[in-house]
Amino acid sequence: MGAIVEVAQAHGLAVLEDCAQAFGARYCPPCENCQCTAATQQTLANQFTGAIGSMGAFSFFPTKNLGAYGDGGLITTNDDDLAERSRMLRVHGSRQRYHHEMIGYNSRLDSLQAAILRVKLPHIDRWNQERRRVAQTYHQALAGLEMIVTPRIVPGHVFHQYTIRVLDGRRDALAAYLKAAGISSMVYYPIPQDHCPMYKGQSPPNPVSDRLANEVLSLPIWPELSDATIEYIAATIRQFFQRL
Repeated sequence: MGAIVEVAQAHGLAVLEDCAQAFGARYCPPCENCQCTAATQQTLANQFTGAIGSMGAFSFFPTKNLGAYGDGGLITTNDDDLAERSRMLRVHGSRQRYHHEMIGYNSRLDSLQAAILRVKLPHIDRWNQERRRVAQTYHQALAGLEMIVTPRIVPGHVFHQYTIRVLDGRRDALAAYLKAAGISSMVYYPIPQDHCPMYKGQSPPNPVSDRLANEVLSLPIWPELSDATIEYIAATIRQFFQRL
């Protein structure tokens, strides 16, 4: 994000953060391979997601870290003009009822969803901390397995998903083995964007995206997931690779 923000500032561009899975996350301290300047590192270190770019877009879909009972979302910005434009867009492009100044949407968060979110909001830091516990337990339980790549454990990560990479084309076989053992898993985004009909053929090949789309597998994670259940999941994964 630091490098992206610097490029955007140099060219007068706005940065819109997709924070749909990152409510409560913080930008981690700069790593040794950080590509941005020391000044940018200092500015962004430990900054909340949604406060790094020009705007942040959050989702309150029920499965998110902070979820409502139905669909909903939030936009954050410290730019008054962008805030005013966003408010207009959510009510059919109007500041005053029936006076439409631009093409907009009917995109208001209803009061019931807001009430549910207000009750859940005070608990989000604790829930995110429990997600970090689950991720750390997975990290330790899966250590040493050469056929998978686990996500890095970094400060500020809230682990909406715990997604591993399964190497050598064995992802789907592992998912089937877990399912047979009563363990759910999920492949999110199996089709890279450049393969979707609206983008197909419009860009050069993206071999990294293609490879990752065939390797990623998200394991169960939620704040109340017990260490015993994590150990069972990890043991089942180890059994799969021991059979090979």
